[in-house]
Amino acid sequence: MEKMKKQQLRVLLVEDDTTDREAIERFVTRQNLPYKMEYVESKKELLLKLSQNKYDVILMDYNLPDTTGVELLEVVGDIPVIMVTGSGDERTAVESIHKGAYDYLVKDPNCNYLELLPTTIENVLAHKKAQEENKIMQEKLRHSQKLESLGVLAGGIAHDFNNILTSILGNSDLALDEMTPTSPVRNYIEEIQKGAKRAAELSHQMLAYSGKGKFTIESIDINEIIGEMTHILNVSISKKHTIRYDLAENLSSIEGDIAQINQIIMNLIMNASEAIGENSGVISITTGAMECHENYFKKFYMHEDLPGGLYNYVEVADTGVGMDKETIERIFDPFFTTKFTGRGLGMSAVLGIIRGHKGAIKIESKLGKGTKFTVLFPSSGNALSTEKPETKESAAAWQGSGTVLIVDDEKTVLDVGKRMLGKIGFSVITAGDGQEAVEIFRGRSNEIDCVLLDLTMPRMNGEECFFELRKIRKDIRVVIYSGYSEEENAQRFLDLGVNEFLQKPFRLKALKNKMCKVFESNRKTC
Repeated sequence: MEKMKKQQLRVLLVEDDTTDREAIERFVTRQNLPYKMEYVESKKELLLKLSQNKYDVILMDYNLPDTTGVELLEVVGDIPVIMVTGSGDERTAVESIHKGAYDYLVKDPNCNYLELLPTTIENVLAHKKAQEENKIMQEKLRHSQKLESLGVLAGGIAHDFNNILTSILGNSDLALDEMTPTSPVRNYIEEIQKGAKRAAELSHQMLAYSGKGKFTIESIDINEIIGEMTHILNVSISKKHTIRYDLAENLSSIEGDIAQINQIIMNLIMNASEAIGENSGVISITTGAMECHENYFKKFYMHEDLPGGLYNYVEVADTGVGMDKETIERIFDPFFTTKFTGRGLGMSAVLGIIRGHKGAIKIESKLGKGTKFTVLFPSSGNALSTEKPETKESAAAWQGSGTVLIVDDEKTVLDVGKRMLGKIGFSVITAGDGQEAVEIFRGRSNEIDCVLLDLTMPRMNGEECFFELRKIRKDIRVVIYSGYSEEENAQRFLDLGVNEFLQKPFRLKALKNKMCKVFESNRKTC
């Protein structure tokens, strides 16, 4: 009752008996209950009141002149109803609850039932609140499952797509390598490569959406990223739009992929600019850090498994047109757009990147009031290193030698992989899956110098095959490649002893560099 006293409740009493109505009114006044009471006697009066006001709870008499309280349950919407009946039989109570009443009270001549009224109302409102919270949680679960299903679909498409692109890019690299600079078909091959590269970018977006994109993880200063983007941001938006920066000082680093974080910020800024449109307006970029408790994540997307702790945040707010509830609910759907033409995966890719970085995103928006996106990333709590990565020379002059076993269930990838390895200088043996690879390796382990192994295959996948190969020969060099290359999985394999991890679709140069590193571990030119 303590919480109820802080706020007056609007209670509508549907009662045609003057004696009963006055008894309730006297009880509420005498008990000093925080109820603002209003009264109606018929269905017509009830409908009029409901059209004019909002109520927290309705006390409904079962027997009325022109209808019954049970029939009126159909017109009250989602307002909780307590049925008040003089009959007191079990059938009436069951019927009332079955039709939608939250509870019921049985009248008695001495009005003792009124002593139960405050507790009944409190319980009903608590039940109503629990129902609403459960509905929100169910909706979030449904949305999460929808995103998960779409993510699985996008990841599967990207995986198959990457196999095709590996063949296109690999074969075009080999073709260009055989051509003279003046060959009349050289330009056509280069155009094919440009198209394949754009297709690879879309594939990477699909992997980002599925949360399985390749991340190059390093310590990142969010403020530094935003600072470096200042010029490109200013020239990318309308001159009528002003960007205001409020970047927190001494912000600790986060662990992430710089290119992917860039994509998030650029996407949010461009969306903000488009929301403002032809009008003058302001885009605000704010950074900071906060200690987040698990309950705080309830307002965020993709928060289910996030632990409490220190998080860095980036807020991008605009003074644009804002969004309605329906738009917010669909904003992370692939290819959803409020523009006349779509631009790819958009915010769905942003969500995938955030999910891959174990972060979360919140949207606050109202039509005509603008929009604010808040993105959270786990803070590493570490100061940023000022060391620059060592610049390495090209491995173009390196040539391999020896025998490589390449394992893939896609014949096109096997064929182009064999040709590329041959171009680098290796003799090549092929296997169509992990089980065949183990059988070949068991008979020729002394002959094979390295195994190039796809991660996803039928019968025996790359991980299982890797362990079997190492059982036969502990020092065999292994390079695992995949269209799925989430950083933590790559690191897990490297920790287990895999020599290198290669992202599909791969080019001749990338393959050569990886093989150089594997065979020349002490060489600085790879």
